[in-house]
Amino acid sequence: MIYSYNLIFCSTLFLTDDHISYNIAMVLGLPPELYAIWEAYPWRFGEPCCLLKTFLTEMTSSASILTITAFTVERYMAICHPLRAHAMSTLPRAARTIIGVWLAACVAALPYPLHTRTFYYLDDPSRPGRPLTDSLTCNIPIRWQPRMRYFFQASIESITRW
Repeated sequence: MIYSYNLIFCSTLFLTDDHISYNIAMVLGLPPELYAIWEAYPWRFGEPCCLLKTFLTEMTSSASILTITAFTVERYMAICHPLRAHAMSTLPRAARTIIGVWLAACVAALPYPLHTRTFYYLDDPSRPGRPLTDSLTCNIPIRWQPRMRYFFQASIESITRW
């Protein structure tokens, strides 16, 4: 009886964590994304909100993927190795795994806000050398995009080595 209770509660803990990541994405990440679709230019929320939006989007995506992976491994152990799962499926272990998932998600998401900025995408044709005020955007500047390849690889590498 205790065995099945621990497995059910650990599974519920993983699923609750996944729902938390979805809710963070929906409540904090979706409004700026919808606004960007509604009115792409100019970015009106400032650079701090730009960085937060980028970090939250990437972090919740990584956390969701890693939580589902951890849940799948836990279910695999329960089905294919029930005796080992009996010893391994404990609430403290599930909580440590979830904390590790969120830490790995934060580390994997760091390259994105470190390189995202608000910048003017176009120059004003009527005033050469001056930016077009309506072209302010929240994105990775074009001059930084070639070096982002290495940071994307490091981000993926940090997840796969976890």
